[in-house]
Amino acid sequence: GLPPLENAQVEVTVEPGQIRIVRADMDIGASPVSIAGNVLHDQGQPRITATIKGSKVLLARSTDALIRADVDLTLQGRTNALTVSGDVALVGGRLRSPVEFQGLLSGGSKAPKAVRRGIRIPAFGPDTVKLDLKIRTSEPLALQGRIARGKIRADLQLVGTAAQPTPIGQVFFDPLELAVPAGTISFPTGLIRFEPDSPDIPRIDLVGSTRLAGYDITVNVDGDYDAPNVELTSS
Repeated sequence: GLPPLENAQVEVTVEPGQIRIVRADMDIGASPVSIAGNVLHDQGQPRITATIKGSKVLLARSTDALIRADVDLTLQGRTNALTVSGDVALVGGRLRSPVEFQGLLSGGSKAPKAVRRGIRIPAFGPDTVKLDLKIRTSEPLALQGRIARGKIRADLQLVGTAAQPTPIGQVFFDPLELAVPAGTISFPTGLIRFEPDSPDIPRIDLVGSTRLAGYDITVNVDGDYDAPNVELTSS
């Protein structure tokens, strides 16, 4: 499921107890990536220190998403306890909406907290890989869903492990349009906040408007993602 790796040019030096990556240049998903660093193997599990830099690297390609990013990452630690840190700047692409806006507009689920379901990022590695990543957008992503169309920006920290990545921070909508049977609700701006104490059930804040049968209607949606408050006013 990984993008193709092509045109690799690698230069390494082998020394007692160490393999040094002088340079490793390659194309991943038709985008340039460079790696440098070293691997110490004097005793126990090998210890890695490396940097990975790339431009418009393909991170995801499926029916649900096409995401590229400029990456500037650091890998440190032993092979059984790696930490990945650095900066991921998203550069456009598309994403099928992970938010079920139909449920939001109806007030969401009223299930007890023990069985509530929120937003989870899929696993992309083992739980031995720790994350400390800054996720931001250089170019907004196009949001696509059954009723949703718009643009999103991210200002997030991705922590936890590769097996259970946890977002902390905010995702902005600007703008967002929802197609409902009565017409289209336009949200000029809005946001989803991922709080440290409950990152998989974020807080949502949307204020939109529509016009129906001569009435200007304001739609205010706020609260927990899976059980928000929905308020309608008209004039």
